[in-house]
Amino acid sequence: MHRHPHSFPAIVFVACAGTQSPQPVASGPALKSFVRNTHPSVRSIFVAEFGDPDNEGALLEAWSPSRDMDKIVAPLFVYAGQNDSRVPRSESDTIVNALRQRKVPVEYMLAANEGHGIDRRENQIELLTRLARFLEDSMGLAAK
Repeated sequence: MHRHPHSFPAIVFVACAGTQSPQPVASGPALKSFVRNTHPSVRSIFVAEFGDPDNEGALLEAWSPSRDMDKIVAPLFVYAGQNDSRVPRSESDTIVNALRQRKVPVEYMLAANEGHGIDRRENQIELLTRLARFLEDSMGLAAK
């Protein structure tokens, strides 16, 4: 097993923050672009919560998870809903592309028919199947 917590595989549900069931959460990699690019219907909520990217950009950059993206070295599983109006797909794409450029193993599940959650049973089954395989492979638990 791993002796260093920073080397454990991670699972990131970029599009599932605030859904009905508790799940691991990460906002996108760049808080400023996340607030700027989210759907207008919820942007005002994020501006009130995090700050205005046009007027408080430096603060958003200081709080942004993107500042630590270069520290990710363990395999990462990212899930996103293509039609998510709260967390744009571009946020997931950004973290996945950045890690792949650094050769960090990333599995990316993009559900074409989902929004800000996982409502369709076929997607739930696919997600759980892929998560189980990801954890087995990443932690060396696969049957030999």
